[in-house]
Amino acid sequence: MFLLKSALGHMKYQVKIQVILVLAIAAGLLCPIYVLGHISALYSDIGQFAYDAPENVLIVSDSRKVIKDYTAENTARALSDYEYGYECLRQTTIDWQGTTLISTVGGATAEIFRLSPYTLEAGRLFTDQELEDAGTNVCMVKTTSDFAARGGGIGDKLRILGHEFEVVGMFDSTRILASVIVPYPVMGEISGENAMQHRLVIAASEPWNEDGVELMVTRLNRIGGLSVSDPMTALEEDEQINASIRASLSGWLIIGGIVMIFALLSVGLILMGCIMNEQYSYGIRRSAGAGKWRLFLEALVQNLILVAAALVIDAGITAGVLGKVFPFSLEYNAAVLAVIGTGGVIIALIFSGLTVAAAGRRQICSLLEARAYGL
Repeated sequence: MFLLKSALGHMKYQVKIQVILVLAIAAGLLCPIYVLGHISALYSDIGQFAYDAPENVLIVSDSRKVIKDYTAENTARALSDYEYGYECLRQTTIDWQGTTLISTVGGATAEIFRLSPYTLEAGRLFTDQELEDAGTNVCMVKTTSDFAARGGGIGDKLRILGHEFEVVGMFDSTRILASVIVPYPVMGEISGENAMQHRLVIAASEPWNEDGVELMVTRLNRIGGLSVSDPMTALEEDEQINASIRASLSGWLIIGGIVMIFALLSVGLILMGCIMNEQYSYGIRRSAGAGKWRLFLEALVQNLILVAAALVIDAGITAGVLGKVFPFSLEYNAAVLAVIGTGGVIIALIFSGLTVAAAGRRQICSLLEARAYGL
């Protein structure tokens, strides 16, 4: 407590300098904090399934917008020995209450919900008729979606690619299909002229091997009348998606890091002025018998307060400003908060070490000389 009082007492005599330092630190940390929050949101919004045995699930793609009529019947015959469902996925924009949101929209058959577990938090699931009717206008939304984060709920109307849908259900899952789900046949209707691949999710009783995959692709193309490509197990797909996310994360963090370096250079210049100003008081205390460890702890407390104040400012900007300017949500998981906290502590440690090191070079005799004060 005495250490805290000493740090606060020292800070109140340098309010202007402390404010400038807080703003400079906030500017330096804003970009990487924003990037980490955006990437964290991408992780929570990624469309992956949660299978008990992903190596037993085969996913194949077909280059058309929707399967129906005789193609669907032939496909069902080709897959009669397996549990399977159709799904499709598309990143697009959603209009809600005059706000444009970017989200992942997916179409699903009834079988998909049996293959991929999830929890219905509110509302209801699609009816059998809605799952078969291309003219239906209902949808379900993730509880972790941008729409839900902004206060959306059951009964709200969403416009997706020019079509209006009513939200009938809210579900909770970080690894199911998409942020917004519509019945599968609807995706073919709302996709317009844009080519959109659909996928078949095929669950077997044992792991897929190369021979089994080749045989399945042949059956689908010959009996089902499809033109499937890119067969992979759910396990392989998860690995591919995670690799893509890691590459995206690296790129974003490099950009954020470059911005942070230039911003923190300005902090360094301001800090040099602070150190020159403080080396006299710290030097006198050091020469009068105060230990370096005590001075370092006091400087550390002071700098931790500055960094914490900067993080509070950044939190206000990301939540109150960036959240309204950019059409996607910012989320922070435990790993992101740990990175941000660690970065703040490292900055405080560096500042404290530099301050005490500079103060240690000044002895009481030189401090008392007139030229030390520029007189």
